[in-house]
Amino acid sequence: MASNAHISSIGYEVQVVGDFLPHLNCGICLLIMKNATHGCSKHVFCEGCILKHIESGIRTDGKIMCPGGCGICIDSSKLEANEFVDRMVNTLSTKCSNHLCNWQGDLLDLVQVHQLNCEFILQSCVNHGCNEKYLKKDMLQHNEVCLYKLIECTYCHTHIIRINKGNHDVECANKMVKCEYYDIGCKKEFCRRDVFLHEDTHQVQHMRLI
Repeated sequence: MASNAHISSIGYEVQVVGDFLPHLNCGICLLIMKNATHGCSKHVFCEGCILKHIESGIRTDGKIMCPGGCGICIDSSKLEANEFVDRMVNTLSTKCSNHLCNWQGDLLDLVQVHQLNCEFILQSCVNHGCNEKYLKKDMLQHNEVCLYKLIECTYCHTHIIRINKGNHDVECANKMVKCEYYDIGCKKEFCRRDVFLHEDTHQVQHMRLI
């Protein structure tokens, strides 16, 4: 089977554990059948594959023939689902295609649950401007350091991109700052927006310190 596990509009491309019956492969895409469908009384295909064959309009003597080579005329109104084959496919023993992951289970669990939640899926950061990729299990760790993550200023509660935090801290009117005479005796701390008020009301004290 193919090395990558994913679902397409045609068959299932997954890693199967052990042997399985060859008639579970679609005769058109050659992958394991997805939504098994009778094109005729003799042959079963993926629903997507047989519909694509019919829609392609390839005709023999003006008729669309079963691609299984049985010579039977088919059309979309006569297609029937094959639940028996679907049950066999859904219970095939499979494993995650990611070499870091040890998961094994039924094909149905693989495509409906595990492939969406595998901790070893390589994914791209969702933060605009970040091009980093990481394993799904490392998402929280990445968010702790991502320079493009939106974070909240602890002083003014404005949301800023982490990479701009340094510039924001220099300008934030709510950030606590020390008096410029702090080192020589004025131990006052206040919001940056109150700098001029502090200087006006403490001129005498500052002069004495100088």
